[in-house]
Amino acid sequence: MKSPRRGTCWEPPDKEWLEHQFVILEKSVNIIAKEVGAHNNTVKTWLLKVGIDPVRRYHRRKSPSKKWLKNEYLELEKSILQIAEENQAYWSLVEKWLKEAGIELRNRYRIDPPGEEWLRDQYLVQEKSMRQIGQGLQVSSSVVGRWLDEAGIARRTQDEQTRLRLAGAFGSAHPAWRGGCRDTFSKRANEAMEAAEVLKVCTGPGPHEGELVIHHIDEDMQNNNLENLQYLCRACHAGEHYHRRYNA
Repeated sequence: MKSPRRGTCWEPPDKEWLEHQFVILEKSVNIIAKEVGAHNNTVKTWLLKVGIDPVRRYHRRKSPSKKWLKNEYLELEKSILQIAEENQAYWSLVEKWLKEAGIELRNRYRIDPPGEEWLRDQYLVQEKSMRQIGQGLQVSSSVVGRWLDEAGIARRTQDEQTRLRLAGAFGSAHPAWRGGCRDTFSKRANEAMEAAEVLKVCTGPGPHEGELVIHHIDEDMQNNNLENLQYLCRACHAGEHYHRRYNA
């Protein structure tokens, strides 16, 4: 048997080695890939080239006995995902085995849905996202979404999600906050420039694009001394802050 070897590129194994690993030892594609250090798709390609179906094997597998399933699932309290991983099967196939054996399924995530009152408090009062709630309970956001639907709690619209995501990104919570009101600072800077009759042209390097704005050179919005102010177009203003941030 020729096992795979890796040089500048993969040298695929022969059919005998693949049959021994995949059919006789019943190793999964994932396990074979990990053992040889290859990608799952690479192993699937090897199997297909030698005429071995890498997918249907699991669905042709004979289901284990009802006694064995009861012991694993009910007495040992293993989850469907654990049984599937240990038997190199898909979790959907394990569910099929249990249903055929007449065994009532537990919650796959091994956590009971929280009550409606708790969900309303987390989602509506505290305004947590489905992802944040799921992280706290170690379940996916789709599971939380299903709980909300079952509890009759309407999910947020896209606009509402955007609003909450941006909440706190302005004002004192913003990293560029210097205190006070930006509109007030801009008004004072504009009054200072107009009082000094500074020529309204962009003094940036260009290319010039967009309306003129007043740039605070030291980035202190409260420092409206003329030597700290300059007119810049929108393009030059954005470029100035970009270079300061990434070339500091």
